[in-house]
Amino acid sequence: VVKSPTHGKMSIRSARVFPSYPPNNLRSVCNTRRVAGQQVNYVSRNGFTGVDLVEFEIFYPAGQGTITRIPIIVR
Repeated sequence: VVKSPTHGKMSIRSARVFPSYPPNNLRSVCNTRRVAGQQVNYVSRNGFTGVDLVEFEIFYPAGQGTITRIPIIVR
């Protein structure tokens, strides 16, 4: 986690998840099978509405990394 949310808390845990390859990707057949992954849960501070933001640095098996910013809309 590069930047934690300002208006809530998040947790990250290992989980069995479904991948989401696009239909034209050779690996899309894997979308029907659970694989090892990470699950992120967010809970906003009581009474907060608006936009919160988290930033993750994601590393891929080949070693490359990228920072991903995810806005979270709380209603």
